Amino acid sequence: MATPPSDTSHAAAQIQLQLLRQAGAARRVEMAAEMTSFALDSAQLALQRRYPDATMPEIALLLFEQRYGTALATRLREVLLTSGAGNDIVS
Repeated sequence: MATPPSDTSHAAAQIQLQLLRQAGAARRVEMAAEMTSFALDSAQLALQRRYPDATMPEIALLLFEQRYGTALATRLREVLLTSGAGNDIVS
């Protein structure tokens, strides 16, 4: 077994691993989806706090940039502006 995080005792890590094994594939997928959703929501909230005047579409583009990189986000902004769809999205 991998070394548990420093804030998790060995006994607690063993119990977590046992519960995870007992959960079954469907529950593990559900847990992964829940953790992903939590992480995405947390990232969005952090950006909203950092850029309080940003619109939701602007926040969405910032999230896109975090996930896929600056180069692809720049291309997306250009496409949105060229198509007219991004007039109120990009500042």
